[in-house]
Amino acid sequence: MPDRFGRLVALATDDALRAFALARAPRPVRALAGALIAPPTRRLARDLVAFDDAIDRLGLRAAASDLLARLVPELDASGMEWVPAEGPVLILANHPGLFDAIALLAALPRDDLRIVAREHAFTAALPHLRERLIVVPAAGSRGEVVRAMANHLLAGGAVLTFPAGRIEPDPAVRPVPAGPPATARSTDALARLVPGLVTVRVVVSGVHTRRGLEHPLTRLRRDPDDRDWLGAVLQLLVPRLRTRCVRVDAHLGADVGD
Repeated sequence: MPDRFGRLVALATDDALRAFALARAPRPVRALAGALIAPPTRRLARDLVAFDDAIDRLGLRAAASDLLARLVPELDASGMEWVPAEGPVLILANHPGLFDAIALLAALPRDDLRIVAREHAFTAALPHLRERLIVVPAAGSRGEVVRAMANHLLAGGAVLTFPAGRIEPDPAVRPVPAGPPATARSTDALARLVPGLVTVRVVVSGVHTRRGLEHPLTRLRRDPDDRDWLGAVLQLLVPRLRTRCVRVDAHLGADVGD
């Protein structure tokens, strides 16, 4: 635990300093800022270590449910009957960020889930979670990713992917751009490779709050994306800025093809 805990504290502190545009500030300024945010970053690190250990003991869904309960009071999940209890299922989700993935893991009724995700320092520090990931390389072909997805699906497993490949607006807080829903480019290939594949589309909303995204401190950043990043970090650091309820709504994915 000490190695993971210390690594996660350092990562959370570095993320917060970057969000506040203090990563290159003079050392005394960074030291003061780090001391001020130490209590919430240490609390987050402890929660993540407990989450990773719980994955090994209890499984992915129970571990995620426990962690989500530490972050928000309520999870409102609907349409989970569209997710089969067994057999190959591809789950396509939006990606508003913050703790959307934890809400999905808590809501989806499959403990054999594999999550398609980019490599990240946080997940590298959580070995039991990383075992459940299909890691997307930073560069190069996605062929290995598609093969890993297909192999898990052919074995009757469930795969969760975020087709947009980037952070998207939270539908409960910000307008979602018009147009067809994002879909994984590999969906058709997987449907051809995996007989009986079920596709389910899931929408996560209510992860963010306006009071977090529009907090006066976010005006420290000029770029809108940087302001949203700072708003997300503030919601992790300050519990009163967080949402009270996250919604996860599932629909049969017949309409998500290209």
